[in-house]
Amino acid sequence: MNSQEIAVHIEHVYKNYTSGHSIVHALKDISLDIYKGELIMVVGPSGSGKTTLLSLVGGTLSFNSGEISVFDNPLHTMTEEELTLFRKDHIGFIFQQFHLIPTLTTAENVAIPLLIHQVPWEKALKKAEETLEHVHLFDKAPCLPKELSGGEQQRVAIARALVAEPRLIICDEPTSNLDATTGKKILEILRSIANGSKRSVIIVTHDARILDYADRIAEMDDGAIKEIHT
Repeated sequence: MNSQEIAVHIEHVYKNYTSGHSIVHALKDISLDIYKGELIMVVGPSGSGKTTLLSLVGGTLSFNSGEISVFDNPLHTMTEEELTLFRKDHIGFIFQQFHLIPTLTTAENVAIPLLIHQVPWEKALKKAEETLEHVHLFDKAPCLPKELSGGEQQRVAIARALVAEPRLIICDEPTSNLDATTGKKILEILRSIANGSKRSVIIVTHDARILDYADRIAEMDDGAIKEIHT
């Protein structure tokens, strides 16, 4: 990890929600730099603002004030259309639920993001198979999701997030539905992705079993970052 190369710059960000006649302060004065080649985890109790912060960095949620730049691109100045194009080109998402299409094979599921990039189908399938090999699932390329274990389905979801070669990977509770051994295998893959390719990986998690894989841990509570551990 090179601390001089900043991937995500967050400066004095506030996010409020309106609930009935009251205002909920979801994020309060968040400032954080995330580096290229880093795997950072965001932890804290439910309702502390973790997922909200993840959504802001991913450009899927707006914020009230402050600045967020991803690879020197200021998200707070982009239109919705520009944000959509930026996400397509630069950000991969991995969720707690795998969101695989049950009627498509493993390779076809992984190839889907490439179709959005207008890659021809045969070329997309070939790239999907290469990406599946990276997560040790090349032999499962012709299988349907129902033929895979939970850990294998999560690795397919990782491959789908990686296939278009995004520079930022955003993960929301990627191991919460997995046993300890499988969860650690998933983290080994994510760690190698970050440290080996200068991609940045942000993980929101409640899973204390995987914290040792983080380069840094940002601890949140009540909408604010309370402490950063290394």
